Amino acid sequence: MKLLIAGILLSLAACSSVPEYRSASAAGYGYSDTELGPNYHRVQFKLRGKDKAKAMDYALQRAAELTLAEGYDWFDLVAKETLVDRKNHEVTARLSTLHHHQQMSCGLLSCSSYSQSESMSEPDIATDFTEVRIDIRLGKGVSPEGQTVFQASEVLKHIKQ
Repeated sequence: MKLLIAGILLSLAACSSVPEYRSASAAGYGYSDTELGPNYHRVQFKLRGKDKAKAMDYALQRAAELTLAEGYDWFDLVAKETLVDRKNHEVTARLSTLHHHQQMSCGLLSCSSYSQSESMSEPDIATDFTEVRIDIRLGKGVSPEGQTVFQASEVLKHIKQ
């Protein structure tokens, strides 16, 4: 049982050493972006936990990086969606023996014995995750007025502090 707990703690420590802000992994954690049309993109960011503000900051950071990489100055946040969910992972490791039965049966010439054990599995492990999806429209020059318009260079300056 100690080895099982040590293994779980070691794997959790390994997961926590991976930076949160990165290109999406096979499990989907990190950022990804898709071009929806000319000057129009969807940016997604998924992280472990329930921190909606952090997930939004990372999505905005990626949107700002994408805006500058495409040669634009600002982006307009056209649509926003936030999802907080829980994913269960089943663990099938044996923890301990609950019952141990030993039985003996004898016939006329010999006796035979056998033992039977019942064991339990570890309960499911739940992982919370938060995913933010934003649709952005990219632009150059003077930006339109509005609360949903962001200067890409300013976003990067403030988020990376």
